Amino acid sequence: MTEGARGNVGSGQVTGMMQPIAFVSGIANPFSAVGGGDAERLEQAVRRGPQQLKHQNRAVSASDVEWIVREAEPSVAKVRCLPNRNALLRKDSGRVAVVVLPDGGRNGIAHFPEIKRTVERALKEKLPNLVGSAGRFSVLAPALIEISVSATVYVSSADLIVPVEIDCSGRLDSFLDTMTGQLDGRGWEIGETVHASAFYGLLHSVRGVQSVDKLVLTARVAENGETREIPPDDLKRFPHGIVMGGRHRLNVTMA
Repeated sequence: MTEGARGNVGSGQVTGMMQPIAFVSGIANPFSAVGGGDAERLEQAVRRGPQQLKHQNRAVSASDVEWIVREAEPSVAKVRCLPNRNALLRKDSGRVAVVVLPDGGRNGIAHFPEIKRTVERALKEKLPNLVGSAGRFSVLAPALIEISVSATVYVSSADLIVPVEIDCSGRLDSFLDTMTGQLDGRGWEIGETVHASAFYGLLHSVRGVQSVDKLVLTARVAENGETREIPPDDLKRFPHGIVMGGRHRLNVTMA
């Protein structure tokens, strides 16, 4: 038994032992804990039930693959099936690439190898023989796309500078949150892109903002142990990428 999602504590928070061990004076967790999950909620079961009846444990469509992955490994946060793509994400007829983001986002990537093995076993059994048994599928970690925003925000009064900067920063962080972001609070899906126009409207919605100018997006992609900056217009080249919030630079000044 665990505490579910509450057990996903940060690094350095596990400091006690259930029972003393000879020659061990103390313990600590160097990395954040991930993988703990709460019991399935009613609304989740309502969504999953019809899908399970539809796919009947056979992965025929891309949607079937995604639902089977979720059922096989509850600690999967996001999943996207890319038909006719190989492990390098190049077009390759008859192959399937499955992109999986573990719970915990950036920290959860450290546990991807364990999740990958579980997902591979499930798909090998449930994909068509020509794909599953022949090993013509790949399970991949997503590219993490960090979006940072810089902009000049104009207000009407000096008294508004600090509160508007705080509100704008909070609004950007919330919007770009991988799991709970977007305007609907459902987060970002793998392969979904973001456009500068969305941020103009977002910042204009903050009370006290008169106008927004010089808004620039910066995108940094982290994958395979490397991080590089890319033009925001190139985000569509990353069907396996998922949006995450970066560091924002806001210059709030009087109009």
